[in-house]
This record gives sequence, C-alpha cells and structure tokens, in this order.
Amino acid sequence: MEQTVKLLQEKCEQLVSFVAAQKETNKMLGYKLDGLTKRNEILLELVSDIKVIAVSLRTQGTAIEKLSNDVDELKSIPSQRFDRILYIIIAGAVGVICGLITSRLTLGV
Repeated sequence: MEQTVKLLQEKCEQLVSFVAAQKETNKMLGYKLDGLTKRNEILLELVSDIKVIAVSLRTQGTAIEKLSNDVDELKSIPSQRFDRILYIIIAGAVGVICGLITSRLTLGV
C-alpha cells in the first residue's frame, strides 16, 4: 500500500510539474500570438497604404498624360504663328503683284 501511495505521489508531482511547464508554454505561446497579431495589424495597414499609393499613382499618371498633351499643344503654337505670318506675307505679295498687273492692264502702261 505504501508503494501505491508513493507511486501516486510521484505521479501527482509529475502532473504538477507537467501542468507548470504547460502554463509556461501557454504564456510563451500567448506572447508569440500577441506578437503575431500586432504584425498582422501592421501588415494590414501596409496593404491599405499600398492600395492608396496605387490609386494615387494612377491619378498622377492620368495627370501627367494631360500635361504632356498640353505641352505638345503649346509647342505647336509657335509653328502655327510662323505659318500664319508666312501666309500673310505671301498673300500680301500676291496681292501687290496682282495689283501691279491690274494697274498695268488698266492703265495700259
């Protein structure tokens, strides 16, 4: 009977030490779980920030395309002015020549 009591005491001591070890393990796992939860929250924040940045980049791309088109239009304005000036000079020269020819024919000189 004493042996049975000793065996039960040993088993109880083993169970107590096992339970204590499990408590420590649970604490460590709890800390690790808390750390993983915080990391997960940070990761979710980063993902949402990346989505915002992607939308911003798309908007900037559209704005850059519009600015590029505006710059191309502005670059073409000086050449249009030159074309107009050249047209006026040629039209004036043709008008003068036509006027001279008409005056010579009319006056008979």
